[in-house]
Amino acid sequence: SDVTGPDISCSFATLNNGANATVTIIGTITGTGTITNNASVSSTTMDNNLSNNSASADTTINPSTGTLIVKKVLPNDNGGTAATSQFSFSVNGGTAIPFEADGQNDLTVASGTYSIVETNPLSGYDLSYSNCSNVFVPASGSTTCTITNDDIPSKLHLRKIVVNDNGGAATTSNFTLSADGTGSNDISGTSPVDSNASLKADTFLLNESYGGGYSSSGWGCIGGIQNGSSLTLGLGEEATCTITNDDIPSKLHLRKI
Repeated sequence: SDVTGPDISCSFATLNNGANATVTIIGTITGTGTITNNASVSSTTMDNNLSNNSASADTTINPSTGTLIVKKVLPNDNGGTAATSQFSFSVNGGTAIPFEADGQNDLTVASGTYSIVETNPLSGYDLSYSNCSNVFVPASGSTTCTITNDDIPSKLHLRKIVVNDNGGAATTSNFTLSADGTGSNDISGTSPVDSNASLKADTFLLNESYGGGYSSSGWGCIGGIQNGSSLTLGLGEEATCTITNDDIPSKLHLRKI
């Protein structure tokens, strides 16, 4: 039967000379370290050899272990260039552990409850956790925590202002605005032109097309880094670029001969 406590006793019937009996005690260890088991026997009859009536043995109890898997997901689908090795995490507030190059760390830990946090989130990346807080690692089993850093798309807005104070009749729909980035990372259209969530961090060439008869103010941008008609946007950055077109006055010359 199940027994608890520091002392356990049991009784036997009479044993003849030279006979033996075996006592088996089965218990569950709830801690770790070294435990000492002491056993002794006594009899109501005379025992001529008391030296063999006791024994002692030490047993070392090692903690049961499991595997804590910490994964890094790094999409880099909006122009991000960070590598998994640039990120670190800690377990239960311990020392920072860099991620392996393949984005997965397999840690052998004592069976128990753990919380994992990223120690150095990077600017321009959204941070999210999956199964990383108070997770239980079973003995001889595994538990996976996933940390995702998703690069934040840039946002770009193109705006047109048309001034018709000299007889002009054009509207914003007569002007096509564009921002040309790398490959297909472009936006274009008539004002207002707004990027979607797929825009990547990039350097864009700003341009417009129209039929003529209007002067251009050139582009003016709020946000990002502008150099003439070139605009650079980093991860998560936002800019609004505006260009004004003013109708050119006519010129009339009268001459007398």
